[in-house]
Formats: sequence, C-alpha cells, structure tokens
Amino acid sequence: MSVDQPRLDTPARARLAAVLLAWGSPRPLVPVGLVAELRGVLVRTAGELPPDRTVTVTAGRSAESGPGPVTPFVHDRANVRGALTQAAVERDLLDGHRGTSAALVAGVWAEAASRAPGDPRSRSWWLNHLPPPQADDLRAELVELLDGFREVWPALPADGVVVRPGRTVQVELLPARATLRGRVGPRIDSVRVDDRARVLLLDLRTSRPRPDRDRRRLRELALLETLATGRPPFRWASLHLTDGRAEVEDLDPGVLRATARLVAQRFGAVAGGPAGEAEDGVSHRGGTMPS
Repeated sequence: MSVDQPRLDTPARARLAAVLLAWGSPRPLVPVGLVAELRGVLVRTAGELPPDRTVTVTAGRSAESGPGPVTPFVHDRANVRGALTQAAVERDLLDGHRGTSAALVAGVWAEAASRAPGDPRSRSWWLNHLPPPQADDLRAELVELLDGFREVWPALPADGVVVRPGRTVQVELLPARATLRGRVGPRIDSVRVDDRARVLLLDLRTSRPRPDRDRRRLRELALLETLATGRPPFRWASLHLTDGRAEVEDLDPGVLRATARLVAQRFGAVAGGPAGEAEDGVSHRGGTMPS
C-alpha cells in the first residue's frame, strides 16, 4: 500500500480521513523556539513557589471537572462502558483491525476484570459483580460500538503511519518541585521526522459532548504532549465514538501560549496561597485536593 494514501473504500472512511486525519493536507512548520517558550512560561511561575512546596498540576483535569466540591468516584454502567469502549478502540487502532470485534472486547473485558478484583472501589470489582444478563448486554453494546468504529476508520498505510498508544506523561518543570502530568490519548504519527508538526493527538470520547470544556481539556493535553516530546501535534481532536463525529483544532502557537499561561496560573495559585490550599487538579506536599 502506498505511503501516500490510506484505503478509503467507503464514503464514511473518506470523510473521516479528510475531516479528522487531514489526509493529503500539508503539515505546518513548527515555529522555531516554540517548545522552549512554552516551557519557560511555566518554569518562571513554578520558580516562584515557596522552597518547601512540591506541586503537581494535572493537565486537563480542571477543564474536565470544573470548580466546586468533589464527590467520591463511583463506577456505574456509563463510565465503565466509556472506559472499555475507549480501551477497545485504542487496542483496535494498535492492532490494525485484526480479529473479530467480539474477541477484542472479550480481551479488554478480561484485562479490566483482573486488574484489581479485590478492591471494592475498582472497575474490576464492578465488572465481576455485574449480573450475567447485564454483563451480556454490556458486552453486546461494546461490540456494536467497536463495529461502528471499524466501519468509519480508514485502513492506514503501515509504511507511512505509526499508531502510538495513550500513556501517562509527566514533565518536571523544576526537579522534584514542580510537575505537570496527565494522561494523553493515542497519537497517529508519521514515519517522517522533519521540521513540521506531524502528530494527530486523539481524545476518544463516549460521554455527552461539551465542546468548550472538551476543547480546553484537549488544549492542555496538547501542551503536555508538546513539552514531553518537543514536538507539538499538528492537530488535536475529540473523536466521539458513539456517532463517529470529530471536533478538531489545528496547531496554533497562540493557542498553546495562552494555554501555557492558564496552566501557569494554577501553579501560581499554589505559590500565592497558604500551605494546605490547592485548587482542583493541583496537589502539593502536605495535602491533596482531588478533582
């Protein structure tokens, strides 16, 4: 298969390749010095931290949860369905549609059910205590969602594209004192390495779309990816797995600069506050406020 063209054998795949992957469009040049500039915005603010503070800011967390009191997380059908759908789709991306949807879902299910079966707060516990009829219904829905994804996702040329799995990323701004971290979703990368941005950062979504919040969240994750790899994505996008709809935003240095300033404000809130205080998504030695 040519490095220049994915297999676009249906209108749905052709549309997704154009709308989401921007296949065939030129990739933007990375502005010289952009990564160092973004890091400098955060390091300057982090450097104002009191010497006894150790601070971690979670990228995307404040935009996701918003302000207000935090309630303990409880697993339910909706969030388990979302997590397993995301895991199945990511595995399918990595495997290149190998095997049946049912087999892939069964593997993802077994892995999730065995991760922490003795912890009553875990997803494993929830899955293992789900009544069999409800478990069968949930598996069937997961298979249906994965089949829907396979119908619209184009087969990408293996000699030109690399699918990289989602991972937790941690960037130390000040060694052992100030850290930016977060979980970045799967990335569609090019085998070419040059002075252009070539990574598509994906955020796989199954929850109700909240465009403004989703966009803020994904911008912070794009900033984290940029700092961690030294390569900004050419595009970051939310892919809604329930209907195949994509919401995309192309690389804009001004947007990343503004996002860096907003994240810096969260470090600054800790620097200027008394010990033991933190905003949502920020933790520091001596106390943690979850988000």
